Amino acid sequence: MKTTNEKVGLDQKQIKQTINKQILTVFFLPVIFAFLHWPLLIICLV
Repeated sequence: MKTTNEKVGLDQKQIKQTINKQILTVFFLPVIFAFLHWPLLIICLV
């Protein structure tokens, strides 16, 4: 059974790269934004 990525012509290396980029975006981007907004929160609370 072929996955959607294989149906559009991506090989296993490209599929892995795509998944890694999506994981980085979903999990680490919110953490980065949290650390960027944290100093503003401290300033507002003080």
